[in-house]
Amino acid sequence: MERAHTYGTEGPVEVVISGLGWASFALAIYAAVPPIVSNWRSKSTSLNGAFLMLWSLADAMLFIGAVLVNAPLTHRVICLTLCTKSIILFAQYVIYGRRRTASHVYSPISRKQARSAIQLAAVTLVSTLPLTSGTLHRTADVLSGSSRSLLGVATPHDVVVIPSGRVMLGTVILVIACVLLIASRIPNVMHAYSTKASGIVVDDGAEGPVRMIVVTCFSNAALVVQHTLMIEKHGLHRELVPLLASSCGVLLLDMLYLHWSRATPKVSSRTNELKPIITAPDTPDV
Repeated sequence: MERAHTYGTEGPVEVVISGLGWASFALAIYAAVPPIVSNWRSKSTSLNGAFLMLWSLADAMLFIGAVLVNAPLTHRVICLTLCTKSIILFAQYVIYGRRRTASHVYSPISRKQARSAIQLAAVTLVSTLPLTSGTLHRTADVLSGSSRSLLGVATPHDVVVIPSGRVMLGTVILVIACVLLIASRIPNVMHAYSTKASGIVVDDGAEGPVRMIVVTCFSNAALVVQHTLMIEKHGLHRELVPLLASSCGVLLLDMLYLHWSRATPKVSSRTNELKPIITAPDTPDV
């Protein structure tokens, strides 16, 4: 049975949840809108096409899944966040998909920016780990109880809730979307690792949206805390556990990407030339 919720009686937890949702909403817009405007004016592209395509598709599916599972009013802000992100990122994909040049628009991020984003992601994951582990245990209990009921071996202690077809469809869409959300990060992470090994530059140009990743680290950190608090407060396991898992996975991949990208030589955003790397002089063969 769906929990009743009335507005006007929110406690501190609800206020924090709402604030985190709106913070993530604002950061998502801040991360997405400036590249659109800048690249539209300069007639160039600075984001990886596969990254954008998968990310926009995943966000659109997350929004559809949240609607299908009859999301309570308390997390309508999540639906608003996902809907806005999907629209903005789809617009980015359409704009960048028609641009084939590879000129650089943004200057490279500083080590301080990358380090701050990595530290925030790490602290968020570690601080929410106790709540996350308890949530996953309770989710496993709920799923095992439902499966025993479907097999006809349910015990009196099992709380059996048979979801409707619409809710099940929404849950499947949520899981697929979360897998796509994580998959969208993998090409950039693999590129950052390969360029770190070869000494080639990793910039926020055509090969990877470094500055956008920094901002989305803050956005996803807010979402991890928000989802964890809402699961603990309202028990929305089916609706939010996939989102929590994908947010944690994306944070981990973003940390790897930023760690490897900041360890490489930087490229000038104006001249598109690599800064020289000082190496030991070659010794003549004897």
